[in-house]
Order: sequence, then C-alpha cells, then structure tokens
Amino acid sequence: KMDFPVLLDKTWKGNSLINTDSPLVYLSDWDYQYTEVNGQFSLDTMQFDSVVTVTQHDEENAIEKNIYIEKYAKHVGLIYKEEQSLETQPGQYADGFILTYTIREHN
Repeated sequence: KMDFPVLLDKTWKGNSLINTDSPLVYLSDWDYQYTEVNGQFSLDTMQFDSVVTVTQHDEENAIEKNIYIEKYAKHVGLIYKEEQSLETQPGQYADGFILTYTIREHN
C-alpha cells in the first residue's frame, strides 16, 4: 500500500493492482497521499514517533462522507486505521459505518 520514497504530499494510485470491477468499483480512482511524515502519535499509554500517515481517500460532500486513513510507526508497522463511509440526509447521518483499528501492544 505504501509507495517509496516516503515524501510529504506524495500521491499514488494505491489500488492500481486491485481488480476494481464490481463490487469494488468504488476503489478505482483513489489517490493515496502521505499527509504526515515523521509525526508523533499517542494512544493510551503508548507514544510513537516517526509516524507516517497515509490518507487513502478523503471525500465529503452534502450527501456522503468517505474517509480512509492509516498510520504507520517506524519499526512497528500499522498502528491505527480509520474507515468512515456514511450516507447522509439533511442534518443527520442515515446509513454507513465507522471502523477504527488501533494497536493494543507490540514487542
């Protein structure tokens, strides 16, 4: 999923090797982007430095919100993943899901 070298604001077609025919057609035009490089991230009692944030998709408009983000820590790997896919009605969210994955421990 990552593209090297890791550079802030670098973009790439992260799903280019996936067969995005139905039902995965929604993945076809995603431009992944490094939105944070060498950042810091805290989770409960764990502190991570040298964190890279990959924003896989971030689209929000009047009727839908789709956000897919992953955070990777140096020498650890994936430490955080967030997926939001929501359809809205005026003034409220009507359907969808929010998933958050977090590291529990390492080493």
